[in-house]
Amino acid sequence: MNYYNLTVIIPSYNGAENIINCVQSLLNQKKYIEEIIIVIDGSTDNTSTLLQETINDEKIRIIEQTNMGRSGARNKGAHAAKGSLLLFIDDDISLEANCIESHIKHHNSILNSMLVGAVFLAPQLNGDVMKYRMHLEWKWYDSIPKYPDLQNRNKLFVTAAHLSMPKSVFQNLNGFDEKLKDAEDFDLGLRALDTSIRIFFDINLLGWHYDNTTCLQYIKRRRSYEKAHNILLQINEKYREIKDTQVENSLIKRLIYRLLASKYWVDFIDSEKLIWLPKSLRYRLYSAVIWSLGKYHTEVNLD
Repeated sequence: MNYYNLTVIIPSYNGAENIINCVQSLLNQKKYIEEIIIVIDGSTDNTSTLLQETINDEKIRIIEQTNMGRSGARNKGAHAAKGSLLLFIDDDISLEANCIESHIKHHNSILNSMLVGAVFLAPQLNGDVMKYRMHLEWKWYDSIPKYPDLQNRNKLFVTAAHLSMPKSVFQNLNGFDEKLKDAEDFDLGLRALDTSIRIFFDINLLGWHYDNTTCLQYIKRRRSYEKAHNILLQINEKYREIKDTQVENSLIKRLIYRLLASKYWVDFIDSEKLIWLPKSLRYRLYSAVIWSLGKYHTEVNLD
């Protein structure tokens, strides 16, 4: 089967700030695209009006619904898709020019598989916390082979921010679990592997992520991920073997995390008053505060 009829699905919740750039990056490659479905998921920032006033293209379809979360929005778009190949992309991602064609070529050569593309923080984002996140991101990506890499349960990276698969595969997996508000893409990947669906990651498929966050926002996101993974355990106990269970057993490390478990440190980091410290020392502190409050001491009030 040749996949030349591709539907791009973009879930959007109050994404007006970035969605035009996202859509434009797709329209620059529209000869490979059957349609672009934008599911506006209960937004209150006039995303639909902005799109209609800014971009006029016959390939764009807009679906509006009450807020159901990312899983519900993606499932809605997939259900409405005309294409036999689906590409999910988040509304704050802009794709490089070769991405769409490369996704199609992959699925024409490797049937019934998933392909995960890279998502890099856009280099023009400002702030020391963002530079720290970029540092972690590049460090992680440097460990990944520079060619399409077949993944397994012990090394699984799946992000619905940049993910393609045949519609038939998506339907056989019953889509994203709408009970999950985070980690829904990781759950989909695990279910895919359980049914012998191969998952590939290609670092050469570049998507730029316009996700400017503070330390406080990043910690809250980490808490959300942690909560979602705990829900996964309730859904299926076998996920325990996959779940990140990094436990710091040393007394010194536990004491350090306890000392850093305060919103004071978060505010101090976001104020950028530590910029005078050497980067290596500064980034160690950022990591310790984020792990302390994002994983080990989630009971601490950050509001």
